[in-house]
Parts: sequence; structure tokens; C-alpha cells
Amino acid sequence: MPIPRATPLGLALVLAIISHTLITQNRLPLTREHQLKAAFLFDFTKFIKWPCESNCNSDSALNFCLIGLSPLTMTLEQIVNYKTVRGRKAAIRSIQDKSQLEGCHVLYIPQSKRQELSGILDAASGNNILTVSDIKHFTRYGGMIEFLVIDNKLRFSINLRAAKRENLVFSSQLLKLAITLSE
Repeated sequence: MPIPRATPLGLALVLAIISHTLITQNRLPLTREHQLKAAFLFDFTKFIKWPCESNCNSDSALNFCLIGLSPLTMTLEQIVNYKTVRGRKAAIRSIQDKSQLEGCHVLYIPQSKRQELSGILDAASGNNILTVSDIKHFTRYGGMIEFLVIDNKLRFSINLRAAKRENLVFSSQLLKLAITLSE
């Protein structure tokens, strides 16, 4: 029996079904780097104090927002699931654009949003949001914490001026771990 020939339309349909299945079953590949970044994101919150107006209500969640598509989303969900930070339930929110920042306490900005970085940081400004990214020179652009890979190890730098502008207080323990501090 001859094998049927694949048509371009048939091939496109099969690829669409496979892609949809992989996405809906959350089977996108995870890497060690993503796992470390997600763990760092969660741990950063243990060493940062937000101003009272955004952090005093222990009934409200501490919201980790990830803007756009990020491989960190699923990994962070696994780490944060059913945990608390400073007596508050931790929650993950996937947002699509800067207009959805209300209620965010931590904002991770992936490489895919590099072209929109300035607008995102402007929208976050004045809202006491910890901004974190692995975009090169993120702290120079006004972000607070930048992930760096140095000698195959995940490190981070901190922009204290940006944190102070948002009234976030970083513990000395966290500051000691940063490879660079800018003020």
C-alpha cells in the first residue's frame, strides 16, 4: 500500500495540532537557567520591602507578573505554587502589555519585550513594582535587577537608584550578592 503524500495544507494542519497540543499540555522545554531565574525571582521578594500602601494588606496576594511570552512563566508557577512571601500568598499573573500592570509587585520583562522596554519601564514607574529582566544593560535603562550569566553561573546586578525611586528597600544580604550596584 503506497504512503499518502503530504500536502502543504495537510502538513500545516498537523503542525498546528501538534503546537496546540504542546502548548495546552504545558510541555514546553524547561532549562536549568529558567529554573534558576524563577527561583531567584521568588527569593528576591524575601529580601525586599515594599512601601506600606502596596504591601500591608496580608489578605492580598504578592503578584509576580510576567509580560508577554516567557519560558519562565511555567517554571515560576511550579516554584510559587501554594507558597507565601512575608505572610502573603504568592500569585502569578501573565499579562500581555503595559496597560495591565495594576496590582503587580514583581514584573519580569523577557528578551522578547526589548523593543518595548522604555514604555514598559515608564508604565511601571511610580507603582512600586520591582522590575527584573535578562535584557542586556537593563539596569542602565532604569530597571532594578538584571540577570547576567558569567562563567556559566547566574548572577545579577542591581540599580539602587531605580529601587529607591519606587520606595523599595533591598536588604543588605541581597545587596552583598549582587555583582554590581549602581546608584
